[in-house]
Amino acid sequence: EYLMSKVIERAVEQSIADADLDIIGLLLTSQKHNAKQLEKFLLHFICTNWVPMSKKKEYELLKGENLKYIEKNRWPPKSYEVEDTKYENEL
Repeated sequence: EYLMSKVIERAVEQSIADADLDIIGLLLTSQKHNAKQLEKFLLHFICTNWVPMSKKKEYELLKGENLKYIEKNRWPPKSYEVEDTKYENEL
């Protein structure tokens, strides 16, 4: 599991959006194989890199508890986007 996290780090070093690595597919596979440490790492990775991850086509594969967790813990939070939009509209 630790080795996989290092593989991911190297794959996304230049750009998460352009990385040729299916992070969400890895998350789903880690859950099937009960790789809890890898699952937690991938959920954290997706949440903290929400903007580029949400633009990847694989994002549509997230459902149920995974999607709920990511939407709740994403960065930036939805509340920030709402406030930022209000601010931009007031300028």
